Amino acid sequence: MPGVPASDSPSRPAPGTRVEFTWRKWDGSPHWVHECVYLGSDRWGDWFGQQIGWRSARPGREVIAQAPNVTLVPPDGEYAFTHNAPPARTSVYIDLAWDAGWSDAGEPTGIDMDLDVVEHADRGLYIDDRDEWDEHRVAFGYPADIVARLEARAVELERAVGAGEAPFDGPTADGWLRTLADLVERATRADLGKDPARVSGMFDQVAAGYDRTNTVLSMGNDKLWRAATTRAVAPRRGERILDLAAGTGASSVALARSGATVTAADFSPGMIAEGRRRHRGIPNLTFVEADATDLPFDDAEFDAVTMSFGLRNVNDPSQALRELLRVTRPGGRLVVCEFSHTPSKAFGGAYRFYSDRVLPVVAKAVSSNADAYDYLNESIRAWPDQRTLSAWIREAGWTDVAYRNLTMGIVALHRARRPA
Repeated sequence: MPGVPASDSPSRPAPGTRVEFTWRKWDGSPHWVHECVYLGSDRWGDWFGQQIGWRSARPGREVIAQAPNVTLVPPDGEYAFTHNAPPARTSVYIDLAWDAGWSDAGEPTGIDMDLDVVEHADRGLYIDDRDEWDEHRVAFGYPADIVARLEARAVELERAVGAGEAPFDGPTADGWLRTLADLVERATRADLGKDPARVSGMFDQVAAGYDRTNTVLSMGNDKLWRAATTRAVAPRRGERILDLAAGTGASSVALARSGATVTAADFSPGMIAEGRRRHRGIPNLTFVEADATDLPFDDAEFDAVTMSFGLRNVNDPSQALRELLRVTRPGGRLVVCEFSHTPSKAFGGAYRFYSDRVLPVVAKAVSSNADAYDYLNESIRAWPDQRTLSAWIREAGWTDVAYRNLTMGIVALHRARRPA
């Protein structure tokens, strides 16, 4: 069914609503599905946005957004104008379309006509996909009047982009990019309710600079904690190891150096995308998107499982510990590295001063999302002490539970085994 033109839509969602923009081919078959957020409308039409780490998928292919972008769909539904923020090399991408607008179910949809206007940093401004356009208009039998109309529209759009006319000028799209940043920040600001989508979205935003920021904020201790965790896991060549909440894979790389086959799992698509980009040359390291409370792995699949600084972010930590038990072979090992509570009152006071007064200032200077580190502080304060977490691990079915403090108890390293 054709989409309802944007100007006639009876039920636009509220700005900030996450939606899926579904593109079809002329015969109704699926083409692209984009994860995006509805931003609002102006005199040019309806605007949508994608943040870093959000996905676009088509049969047999998936693309992760590497830069924020905003897309305009005009009232006539004949194109979708996408403006990509730096560092994207393609600043403008306009898909010629038909019937783009709102479905009866209130979802954005349209027909992608495989004719595009593109502005690229190296190639300049040009009309693309002429070959596909010619093939598809024959294969799908595009009506002659629509072919003539869209070809003329493509030429006009190319001229308008080159002339810098609104809404194809920089300031119009940049204003909507600022709206995107504001809406996403409010929508993904994680709190102690630990809603998975909100926490995942928060980590998507900080993925690119996550490891560098952690090193700065921990004053280099993150590397010591990672080394201690690797020694506790004691990976061996030929073993299968699950590194849950792996982030961009820094801990996973350390485990893979042993020759073990390592699965780096995380629930943040942005983190997974960044990890794959950085470590694609390591053959015994695989990245998988996974929910800690419902792991996509077989029973007894791994010889050892580990989780560093991630259990605290799960909305049901006990269920995550039970899932880790399920996927570990009998006799297999568990290592959890997590923030904890220092037993020293004097050191604890100094640590609280750093966390409350110094860390927020530094986070604003070095992080792409300082709110993420406000959440970090909140979650650490609310997290139980070493003995309580040890009790949770036992209750989940693990045996030989023990822990030792690192950096005077700022972090604790918990170990256990699955009963043989």
